[in-house]
Amino acid sequence: MKRDRLKKARRIQHVQGLLLRTAEWRAAAILRERNRLEAERQDLLASMGGDLFGPLLVEQAARRLSHVALQSTHAAAAQAAQDEQVRKEGCSLKRAARAVRTVEQATRAAEDRARTTEIAEESAARRFADASLA
Repeated sequence: MKRDRLKKARRIQHVQGLLLRTAEWRAAAILRERNRLEAERQDLLASMGGDLFGPLLVEQAARRLSHVALQSTHAAAAQAAQDEQVRKEGCSLKRAARAVRTVEQATRAAEDRARTTEIAEESAARRFADASLA
């Protein structure tokens, strides 16, 4: 019974670890997207300052810049939410690890008690056998 609890606690800890890794991957993907948007914004600003096509592309670049700014705002909000999710998953993983340690200690204590009881019973049985032979 104690072994089943230990296996279950370890499975939960493993799943929590997977959830944390998934949340971290999503956070990294969002960060890459934010970096891509920032690079695109820098490129647009640089193209607007160019002398050759600057006046012709100002309106188009301004629209694109507005769209990039909107995407950046959404990405920033998504990153904040995902960072919170990573924090929550990290806390869940820590709780699961603590539960595993608690169950391991309880299992070890129960096994030690069982061994001690077994040794005491064997010792009592030997004494009883020795006493009846004498």
